Amino acid sequence: MAPSPSPTQSSETRFTITIVECGDVLLQSRKLQEQDTAVELLVASQILSITSPVFKAMFQRGLAEGQGLSAATLKEVPLPVGDATLVTILCNVFHMASHALPTKMDPKSLADFAVLCDKYDCKDAVELTARVWCIGIIPDLTVSVEGLATVLFTTWVLDLPKEFHQVNRTLLRDRTGTIPAKVAAHSSDSFPWKLSIVRNRITDLTPMK
Repeated sequence: MAPSPSPTQSSETRFTITIVECGDVLLQSRKLQEQDTAVELLVASQILSITSPVFKAMFQRGLAEGQGLSAATLKEVPLPVGDATLVTILCNVFHMASHALPTKMDPKSLADFAVLCDKYDCKDAVELTARVWCIGIIPDLTVSVEGLATVLFTTWVLDLPKEFHQVNRTLLRDRTGTIPAKVAAHSSDSFPWKLSIVRNRITDLTPMK
């Protein structure tokens, strides 16, 4: 459903997006590029609890945001991490709102989405959708070496072995050039990989065990 703006006493702009009509929780997030824009997502806590143990723990703990959840009395739950746009996509995946999902994503946004999924421990719930997005990028000849390396990071984070090897094969077979480690690891220090380059050609790119 299209977002509806709500006036506030400050200069902040607030949008409410209904992910599901029978929702009982308003997730509050912000757009990272527009800190004066707040987004509230009407979601079903039961669905989030099933798909993400992080959300389940949030709703089950004896914290104010997790008490007395019901559609009659909406609870506002501020999210400490996550860009509002990506959180909206994640919630649409959770609620099987495929009509509201983008048909494709660019490498950086997809990597950011993967990091968000990792934070909320919901890789299984997004696997099929993420695979579609990855498959849409891998054969695209206009995607740079750096972009493919970012997709490689995504497939590793989301545990997509088939797509990981497809990207790996494409890099080794069809592309030349160097890949800055910071780019390939999406500014993360947790990507355990090894990269061998001979004469500016990628010769080996595999995860370290």
